[in-house]
Amino acid sequence: EMKNLKKVIALIAVLALTLSTVALGATYSDVAEDSAYSVAVESLSKLGIVTGYEDGSYGPEKAVTRAEMAALIARIQGYEETAKAQTATVFTDVPADFWGSGYVAAASNMGIVNGYGDGTFGPDDAVKYEQAVTMIMRTLGYEPFAAANGGYPTGYLAAAQRYGLTKNVSNAVSGTDANRGTIAQLLYNGIDTPLMAQSKWGTAGDIEYTIYDGQSGK
Repeated sequence: EMKNLKKVIALIAVLALTLSTVALGATYSDVAEDSAYSVAVESLSKLGIVTGYEDGSYGPEKAVTRAEMAALIARIQGYEETAKAQTATVFTDVPADFWGSGYVAAASNMGIVNGYGDGTFGPDDAVKYEQAVTMIMRTLGYEPFAAANGGYPTGYLAAAQRYGLTKNVSNAVSGTDANRGTIAQLLYNGIDTPLMAQSKWGTAGDIEYTIYDGQSGK
């Protein structure tokens, strides 16, 4: 069984059918069909993962906040309803009545997002490119790989490059804000990025991880 987001996250029961039958056209006034992220934006929009603005634009150059990133992570895993019902967070700057508190709480509980170490999360701060990559790679199970390859952010960026998450992502570098076009491409690539999961629990504490890439029956 091939383990990637097509098989694992809740959305993906219908994903292959949806993407193969959807007519990709220019849904947004500011995303041309020949633009770098058009297929990613259109596909994720049809799936309800990303949404545009009331004026018909998508805003590919606009920054994504850390709370918005948590919401996207929750949606692509099918945790939309769970997040809506969960409003208490551990962060002092994410009160229960904040629009994204449930998303932040869900992502935090799953170990996908962390705060700044002083009790805050910075929900309205723009998400940095390396933070976004890290959140997605954690969602895919790559924390052990990252830990063995330099930790944050080096290990996550290395895994993202090796396993295709950053394919077709241009003009995005560490330390800069990740815009809505870049995030759409990363999430779209993540659908086909293989999962990393624990495959062996040894009695002597030895643990093995396998990358389920569709090869050798995995």
